[in-house]
Amino acid sequence: MRDNKPAELQAETLVIHQLLKYGIKTSKPSFDQEGADLLIIHQVTQKSTAFIKAQCKYRSIFKGAANNITIPVKYVTDNFILFLYTIDEGKKDGLYVFFASEIKNWKISKDQYRFVVSEKTIGQSGSNLFTDQIVTTINNLLAQRTYKNYTTIIIDGIFLEKALGKTLSIYHDIWPNIVLKRPLLIEIIHHILSYNQFPNTADIHCVLFLSEDFNLEYFVDVPDTRASNTDFSEIQLTVRKTNKIVSFQILDYLERVINIENIILVADDIVYEHPLNDLKSKGIDIILVRMETELGGNLYTSHRWVDITYPLGLSVGLKNHEL
Repeated sequence: MRDNKPAELQAETLVIHQLLKYGIKTSKPSFDQEGADLLIIHQVTQKSTAFIKAQCKYRSIFKGAANNITIPVKYVTDNFILFLYTIDEGKKDGLYVFFASEIKNWKISKDQYRFVVSEKTIGQSGSNLFTDQIVTTINNLLAQRTYKNYTTIIIDGIFLEKALGKTLSIYHDIWPNIVLKRPLLIEIIHHILSYNQFPNTADIHCVLFLSEDFNLEYFVDVPDTRASNTDFSEIQLTVRKTNKIVSFQILDYLERVINIENIILVADDIVYEHPLNDLKSKGIDIILVRMETELGGNLYTSHRWVDITYPLGLSVGLKNHEL
């Protein structure tokens, strides 16, 4: 059997070289990382950093012949990439990149993904050639997997006031005999956090932006942050009251923290749409808590979102089966 190890090392060296050209760092794993020849890493200066497992393979291409690539199914997690380096009989070479979502479409045989490497299949894989676009996809994948140690709930107080009024109106019509209570801010926060899907979220910060022209405090029990409050012993609360446009204040705050904190944004103003879509295009995800379109919501993004009437309904005293 032919020893492919020298060629595999050649492919690995080529991958490192190509990634370094674009400022992407790599590392050799010092422990088993389920099939990874290399780790593509985010920023070595961070306390914790994202990484992508990269496997490097080499295959020769001969006219009329074919061979296989196999990868154990358990290796192909969302942060797995395959680099395939090929050389044909005319010494024409190419570096191809296959992401986990593509590999998962390969045929499975004996708990392994299998890909036939031939003139035909390589000719059909032009979109997988290593290009600037592939580099962008790798960087986006790294951004999605950046580990952040803190989660912050940012609340647009104007929206929360309007959403609460709408929620009370809806449930008064559905349950006219139930007396709905004035909600506590801490209860609203806890019910919103039940939809949190971010990892590493032991440390929670809530920033409530209030407008001097609105009166959220009349409808929601907002504690005085200057006094000690045992309800907020596990959640750090900051209340910012401003006579400026709240949405602009939130966007400015979001820009400063988005790279270091997971964000749950409670808002529904159209002004947020373009900045949020811009973040999504860069591979940065948030969780959005907004109003259903049918109830007046007008914010359209591809971020994950939650209908605010559910956490608010629970906060005013309804049970799950009454929502």
